[in-house]
Amino acid sequence: MFRKKLDKLIHHPYMFFYDIGKKKRMHYIETEKYAQHINYREDNMDNNISGKKIDVSVIVPVFNVEKFLNKCIESLINQNDKNLEFIFVNDGSTDKSLDILYKYAKSDKRIIVINCRRNIGVAAARNLAISIAHGSFIGFVDPDDYVSKNYFGSMYRMARLQDADIVMTNNVVRFPSRSVRHKNMGFRVNKKIDDDVKINIMKTTGVTWNKIYNRKLLLNNNIMFPEIKTMGTDNYITTLALFFAKKIITTDKVIYYYRENPNSIINKKKDASYYLLTEVYHRCLQRIFYSSEKRAKKQAWIQAVTERALKDSVSNLKKFETNLEKIEYINSVYQFFPDARFVDIDRPVVSLTSYPGRIATVDQTIRSILNQDIPPKEVVLYLADSQFPEREGGLPSSLTDLLGKGLVIRWCEDMRSYKKLIPALSDYSEDIIITADDDVIYPGNWLRTLLTAHFRQPEEVQCLRGRKILMEQGHFLPYSEYRLIKYDEPSSFFILQTGLGGCLYKKSMLHEDVARKELFTSLCADGDDIWFWAMAVLKGTKIHWCAPGLNDPLYIEGTQESGTCLWEQNKQGGNDEHFMKLVNHYPQLADIADQVF
Repeated sequence: MFRKKLDKLIHHPYMFFYDIGKKKRMHYIETEKYAQHINYREDNMDNNISGKKIDVSVIVPVFNVEKFLNKCIESLINQNDKNLEFIFVNDGSTDKSLDILYKYAKSDKRIIVINCRRNIGVAAARNLAISIAHGSFIGFVDPDDYVSKNYFGSMYRMARLQDADIVMTNNVVRFPSRSVRHKNMGFRVNKKIDDDVKINIMKTTGVTWNKIYNRKLLLNNNIMFPEIKTMGTDNYITTLALFFAKKIITTDKVIYYYRENPNSIINKKKDASYYLLTEVYHRCLQRIFYSSEKRAKKQAWIQAVTERALKDSVSNLKKFETNLEKIEYINSVYQFFPDARFVDIDRPVVSLTSYPGRIATVDQTIRSILNQDIPPKEVVLYLADSQFPEREGGLPSSLTDLLGKGLVIRWCEDMRSYKKLIPALSDYSEDIIITADDDVIYPGNWLRTLLTAHFRQPEEVQCLRGRKILMEQGHFLPYSEYRLIKYDEPSSFFILQTGLGGCLYKKSMLHEDVARKELFTSLCADGDDIWFWAMAVLKGTKIHWCAPGLNDPLYIEGTQESGTCLWEQNKQGGNDEHFMKLVNHYPQLADIADQVF
C-alpha cells in the first residue's frame, strides 16, 4: 500500500493530493509555497450542497481581468442549475481581480478561491482546481467570457440521461462584434460522433470551454493539463479526452459567449513560450502511442494530431516579428516534427554552377536542395554558353524536368568555378545567397543550419566547412597545414570557408573588387574560396563556422575520380600561390593578420 501511494505521489501528485482531500476537510492549503486555498465557509469543501452531490465543478483561471470578471461570475452564480461549485484560481493577478473574487465568495458558499502568490500559468492553475473538484462533471470558463443561464444545467442533464463522457456545444458567439458571428467548432449537432468526427473536432479547435467532461474520464485516464507555460495546453486535454471518450453528445441549446480580446494571450505577439507548443503535441502523441486502444485507431489519431501540430506550427510562425525569432521557433518545431516545412521567413537563393563532366548528375544536388526543410527562395544554376551551345536543348531531362519547380537556369560567360557566386551577386544583389557545389547531396537541414547562424550573426559569412588559416612571422603557412575545423570557435578573419560544405553570403559582406574579373582570374584563377575569403576580410567581415559542420559530405557517385577535382590541384601548391599573389596585391591582408596574431 505504501509503495502504491508513493508511486502516485511521484508520478501523479495531483491525484495523490486529491485522494487526501477526499478524506480531510481542508481550510488552508499550500502548494509548493505559492498557493493558498481560501474558503469562507467550512462546508465549502464538502462533497455536497444541500445534501446533494455536485453536478458540475466549473473551473475559472483568473489573471488581471478585473474589467470583465464581474460579468463572468454573474453568469455562473445565476445558472438555472444551483447544484454547481465554482473554483476560481487567482494566478498572481496584480489588479483587483482577487478582491472581486473575495467579495463574491463571501456571499456564495459555492465559490472556492485559490490564490496563487505568483503566476504559475493557466495549465497549473487548472490542475490545482481539478485536484479539489467534487463535481460529477468538470467544465471550464475563461474569465473574460460568460455563458447562458441554462449552460451547465442543460449539458449536465444531457450527459446523465445519455450516459455521455463529454457534452459539447457548437453555439459559440463571438463578441463584441458588430454582427453576431458563430465560431466553427468542427461538428454539427445531432450527427453521430464517431472517430472521424472526433478527429475533425480535434483538428478544428482544441478549446476546453465549450464542453463538460466526466470527471472520471479525466481521472481514470490521468488527463491533466501539461504544466508548460505556452499557448495550446487546452489541445492536450481536448485531444486525449476525445480519444478516450466512449460517448460524446452535442447540443446547440446552450450558448458560450466568447470575448474577442485583442490583449488576450491568443492575440499577443508570439514569444519564446510558443517554442514549447510542439512539446504539447508531442506529449499527446506519446500518450496515444502507448495507450491500450486498437492499433488502427491509434494510427489514425497519430496522423491527425501530427497534421494539426504542423498546421499550428506554420500558422504561429506568421506572428513572430523577426527572422531570428522565426528561425529559433522553426528549430524548436523540428526537434519533434522533422517533416515540417516553412516558407514564411526570409529565404535565400541557392546558387551553383556545373560543367559538361557533371551535368548528368547535378540534378541530384539540386533535388537535395529543393527538398530542404526550409526550401530556398530559388535555386539558380549558372551555366556557360560556350560549354552548352544548345543551351537547354543540350541538357539532360533529369535536369530540365526541375525547371519551374524551384530551379532556374541562367546563362553567362565562362568564369569556371566563379560562376557559382559572381553572377548571383549582380542578379540577386539584395538577397541572401548560399553557394553549393555540384557533386554533393546535401542533408535536409543544411540550409536551415546556415540560415540559423546568419540570423544570429547577420554581419558574418557563414560556412559549414572551413579550415583554420595559420601564419608565422607575418607570413601565411602552407595550405597543407590548415586543419579542418571540427569544434566550435569564435568568428574570425582566419577561417577559410570552403564551398564544398556550402557558404552564405550577402553582397554587402564583400569588398567592392569582388566581381572584377581581371583581378580574380589573375590572382586566384582556380581559388574562388580564397578570393571570396579575401574579399570578406578586406570589407572587415569575419567568417563563422557553423557547428556541427559538414566535414564528411555525401558525394555523388562518380564525381570524385582522381585528377578531375579542382581541390586536388590547389592542394598541391596552387592555394599557396594564390595567397602569395593576394598579399602582394592587397598588402593590407598581411596588416590585418599582424593585428590579429
